[in-house]
Amino acid sequence: MHFLPCFTCLALALIHLFSRRERRNARFALLTALFAIYFFADASYYTLDVSPGMWAALDIVSQFVSLWVIPASVSFLILECGVDLPRHKYFWRYVPGVILGIDSIILYLSCGMGRIYAFIDVVKSNNSLLPLHTETDLALFYCNNIVGSRVVFLIQTILALTVLTSMLFRKRKVSGTCDRRDLVICSLMMLSFVFSSARAVLGRFYMLDNQAISALISACIGVLFIALGVVLSNGWKDSSIDEPAFPLRSVDPPDGLKAKFLAYMENEKPYLDPDFTLDKAAARLYTNRTYLSILVNSQFGLPFRDYINRMRIECAKDLIRNHKGTHLEDIALASGFSSGSQFSRKFKEIEGKTPNAWIRSMVQ
Repeated sequence: MHFLPCFTCLALALIHLFSRRERRNARFALLTALFAIYFFADASYYTLDVSPGMWAALDIVSQFVSLWVIPASVSFLILECGVDLPRHKYFWRYVPGVILGIDSIILYLSCGMGRIYAFIDVVKSNNSLLPLHTETDLALFYCNNIVGSRVVFLIQTILALTVLTSMLFRKRKVSGTCDRRDLVICSLMMLSFVFSSARAVLGRFYMLDNQAISALISACIGVLFIALGVVLSNGWKDSSIDEPAFPLRSVDPPDGLKAKFLAYMENEKPYLDPDFTLDKAAARLYTNRTYLSILVNSQFGLPFRDYINRMRIECAKDLIRNHKGTHLEDIALASGFSSGSQFSRKFKEIEGKTPNAWIRSMVQ
């Protein structure tokens, strides 16, 4: 049961990497592969009968990778949710994993694998506490490999939950709404953070001595990643909270609203503003959001947000044709998207191919 999260993440990584479906997600494949390495190194550290050298290698890999999974997950969610945040600010979050991993290599070389192997047995018999009169180098090993990684993992989890919560609030504040898809993805990932953090903080000794709790945590992590994979592979229709909650045919838009709306879109091109919302359009046209939403749904067969994204994609295609060689990030911003990742995701949803693939098809 200790390896269940590992095999789950590995299977999802392979499915998303080699799937021929249109909605395969390479970023999710990389993320789940990273989690699979972490879970494998963590579980096999005590459950597999391996040589001291392999045992040390697994511990070193766990030191590196365990403290990379949270920063990588945050970066993944920023890209997946199309939030325009400066990603370079998250690079420093990988530093603790690098530092503790390098320290782990130095300590293994200086202390010797035999001494550390024996020291671990002493720590285990002492209820995972540092024994009295422990030699300095072994005490440093205890602080780095047993205590340090747990503390940093817990801090990273708390910071990640804070960052993702503020990210969703910021997106809602900027765009006036927050997609149900984004909420589901972030919620699933946040829960996986919590369970992974519990697994890391409780420690390997505790997990081995409490098999029922270990099995429950492992099963929850596996289920969360499977649910996340289903959402990412099958897509999740955005719930536009800009749309009315009652049937669209319950009222009729005022006469002349269609002509005013089309003229507004053609002359002022408000969709080029990343912060453009249904409320802003309704205020500009001196109508209410319900009438405008009904109009767009009835005339174009699309929710308001999908219609705006299609307008932005058409604008982006025109820019690509007329300004060959322009960077796609610049195209994305010029056509009304808040980031290049959001542009790429919406372009693929609408056109069935990535922007680069569409450009190549135009050249052929």
